[in-house]
Amino acid sequence: LVERSEGWAFTGDLFVNERTRLLRRVEDVWAIIDSLRRMADVGPRILFCSQSGPIHDATSALWRKIENLQRLEGEARALRGEGVPDRAIARRLLGREGLLTLISGGEFSKLRLIEALLDEGRPRTGPVGLDRPTPMA
Repeated sequence: LVERSEGWAFTGDLFVNERTRLLRRVEDVWAIIDSLRRMADVGPRILFCSQSGPIHDATSALWRKIENLQRLEGEARALRGEGVPDRAIARRLLGREGLLTLISGGEFSKLRLIEALLDEGRPRTGPVGLDRPTPMA
């Protein structure tokens, strides 16, 4: 939900923080990146996040999240190119799986994020991090 006149964006779970570390089985990381890009294009000043509270400098925070996912994809692809298995890539780039992975029965996991970023069968939403619009006045 966007309140353009105030420069507010209410993001629910789209923006929890700038560094995504887990993905659920039913989530599409490329759809998430596309949604983040569309939200950044609106140029909000403040994000109201369901878990982190208000995020000031919102447009920059959205772009940093997109860029972090793009960087993670690049690093994961480089490691896969070296023959590193996905589970080892996830551990190397994101650390060990945590309690949330255990109690969710693997529904939320770092491995799922890496697998989704590396899934060659999924269409990408296009290049990210390009042509940043001016934030709302």
